[in-house]
Amino acid sequence: MAEFTSNDQDMIWERRLANGDFEGYLRVVDAWTRGEEIPPGWVAVSTFWLVEGAEYLGSTNVRHVLNDYLRDYGGHIGYTIRPSKRRQGHGTEICRLALIEAKKLGLDHVLITCDDDNTGSRLIIERNGGVLENVVPQPDRSVPKRRYWFDV
Repeated sequence: MAEFTSNDQDMIWERRLANGDFEGYLRVVDAWTRGEEIPPGWVAVSTFWLVEGAEYLGSTNVRHVLNDYLRDYGGHIGYTIRPSKRRQGHGTEICRLALIEAKKLGLDHVLITCDDDNTGSRLIIERNGGVLENVVPQPDRSVPKRRYWFDV
């Protein structure tokens, strides 16, 4: 957790919860998978970690459905790789594995988004076969959002 800066917003809510009460974090992400204890505005979500042995490399969320906000800006899948493990192929791998998990949930058409200026995420998505639909302005940020679709 110490590697993530305060500017790193990827999965920040989950990281804060895990850092403050890890057992509580495990309980709540398990509940979210079942569609229980979901924060307002969220949807059911399955959380997975990418690990190497006992070392944490990153996390991904696979959202079971899209609400209006997720359809426009958030997508089905979000992921983060811990800063010291970035640019080593782990982002491409966690995205690939998340797409497999999305298929297991019964999703056939999966949306992944990234900020227009996030070259690393854009490359991860494109390496996994994402097809760019469009680039849209965000209501709360000056950076547009890139929207990619996958048939899984």
